[in-house]
Amino acid sequence: MKEILWKWRFTRLVNKWYISKTGKTKNWEYVERTTLPWISEAAATLLEDVENSCFILIEQYRVPIEKNELWLIAGISDEDIPTIETIAKEVREEAGRIAIDSKFLETVPSSWGLTSEETDIYHTICDGNFLWQQLWEDEDIKIHQVDTDKIDEYLIHAANDLELRVWAKLGTALRYIRAGKWIPTNR
Repeated sequence: MKEILWKWRFTRLVNKWYISKTGKTKNWEYVERTTLPWISEAAATLLEDVENSCFILIEQYRVPIEKNELWLIAGISDEDIPTIETIAKEVREEAGRIAIDSKFLETVPSSWGLTSEETDIYHTICDGNFLWQQLWEDEDIKIHQVDTDKIDEYLIHAANDLELRVWAKLGTALRYIRAGKWIPTNR
C-alpha cells in the first residue's frame, strides 16, 4: 500500500508499506515524480568528441548539497519523449554540440532509496563543432573538456577537490564504454 504524504508541482513524498523477507510489515518513504508515468524519466550521457579526442563533462551547482558537481550531461524526459531524444536535446542545450550517435549503456536508479526515478545512461558521440547558439542561456554550467586518455587522472583529481563532487554514474558509463558493452535500444 502506498500513501501520499505530500505533493508538490513536480514531485510527491510517498510512504510505501511492504512485507519484509521475515514477514514484518515495514515502510519506506521516498520521492516520486508527479509528471511522468513511467520508471525511466531521466537520461544522462557521457559525451565524447571524437575529432578532439575528449570527453565533455559539465559542472553545475546543486542546491541540495550546496556544492558544484561534475557530471554527465543529463535531463528529464518530457512526456512521451524517449530518453534517447532527451539526450540529443540536452547535448545541444548543455554542451552546445550536436549528437551524432548515442548508444544505451544501462538503466540505474537515480538515487537508491530516495526516489523511484531511474536514469538511462548513454554514450554519445559528437563532432568537434561547438555551437554557442545551441546553449540554453538559463543553464548555469561550466563545460569541462577532458582528454580521453587522461579521464581517470582528471576524475581522481576532481574527486579530491573539496569544493566539487563527482557524480558516481560517471564511473558506470566509463566502465561500460571500456568493456565495449553496447546495448542496442529504441529508448
